[in-house]
Amino acid sequence: MSKLKMLFMIFLAVFLIAGLTTSAYSGQPEPPEGGEKMVQPATKGKVMIIDDLQGDGPILAFSGECKGVTYHFVHFDWLMGVQLSDLTEEDLTDYRLGEKGFAGCKSEDGGEDLIINKVVGFANTGDMVSADVVLQYLILK
Repeated sequence: MSKLKMLFMIFLAVFLIAGLTTSAYSGQPEPPEGGEKMVQPATKGKVMIIDDLQGDGPILAFSGECKGVTYHFVHFDWLMGVQLSDLTEEDLTDYRLGEKGFAGCKSEDGGEDLIINKVVGFANTGDMVSADVVLQYLILK
């Protein structure tokens, strides 16, 4: 593990210890594609985004709860070409995270498609983005 990724994981731990209280509320906007719909359970949590100093693009870390169980993941190589300082709440809303569904949340095995449904408490310092979010599962209609 590179020093940057280790530093990021330590920073993430401090961020999460500082408060995993979420104030995001689930909504039901239609996802970007008409052949899909969002389904429960919604997973509330926090995201933190920092730049990968190696130039690979921003790194997104998520921590949240589904059915009383805490889940975490890190998402690399997303929003390529976007400067972290330019990232907005609108960039995160309806952003597809891919097959990041948590085992034991919607299904026993997990791996379902997730989308960021709701973003509140968005803050961008130029070096870091943090927000409370609601993730939802996408399925075919």
